[in-house]
Amino acid sequence: MIESEMENKLLNKGFTAKNIAHMRKIISRDGTQKETYSSLLIDLKKRFFLRDV
Repeated sequence: MIESEMENKLLNKGFTAKNIAHMRKIISRDGTQKETYSSLLIDLKKRFFLRDV
């Protein structure tokens, strides 16, 4: 999925433009390209599930 498609999908799922801009900032500062929208979403999911317990 290309970046713009993922951003539109995130907007449709309730993320704000500010949320997406912050995620884009994290992705761009990673020189190894290890961080992606998918990897960030997985990390968020883990954090929310751990707090919910």
